[in-house]
Amino acid sequence: MNVLRQSLFGCSICTIASCSVIQDKIEAVEFADEAQKSIAMRDQFNSMSGSIRAAIPTSGSVNFSGAARLVIEPGGGNDRETILVYGSLDMVADFGSETMTGQITDMRGGDNISKSNVDTFDVGGVVHIGSNNSSIGDGRFNSWSADYVGDIQVPDGDIHVSGELSDRFRGDNPSSSNRIRGLYAEDTDGRAVMNGTTLPLELEIGANVTGD
Repeated sequence: MNVLRQSLFGCSICTIASCSVIQDKIEAVEFADEAQKSIAMRDQFNSMSGSIRAAIPTSGSVNFSGAARLVIEPGGGNDRETILVYGSLDMVADFGSETMTGQITDMRGGDNISKSNVDTFDVGGVVHIGSNNSSIGDGRFNSWSADYVGDIQVPDGDIHVSGELSDRFRGDNPSSSNRIRGLYAEDTDGRAVMNGTTLPLELEIGANVTGD
């Protein structure tokens, strides 16, 4: 996405014929910023080890805030372009009830993506996490899982998304402080139903503990 930012900023305003084109490029850069935020979250927590047993409480709750990325791949010779959606993520781990809940909101989408261009658009709706099923410590002390489901709106129509996330709480190296630092999870087997067609979906999330 840095290439995208450099290409867009490198374009001389003097050569642009209309304000709408300038606005398109501003939106593309903002979309690149959302992508960078998601990538930074992924890199930070995907490489971090799981929280140690002493860091996992048995009561109370921990709030998380971060970013999410959805990738919808038409495939199968479909003429539609790959759709990328970035959004804000908020989650709560309730250790008393052993549940994980949250949502993805404030979403922005893009398609027709290349190194120098992206067609961006607003994405309506909410993706709910853990609204039907979730667990903490099922199988391993630092593990968690949660389903997700939602209806989002893009220019080509509504998309119903669903799947399941599962991973472990992430923390410092055991030689450092005993605490939960964040979350990372990826579902590569999600489902997206668009205009009656079921499409492959990937969801990736990363989040920091808030108030840490």
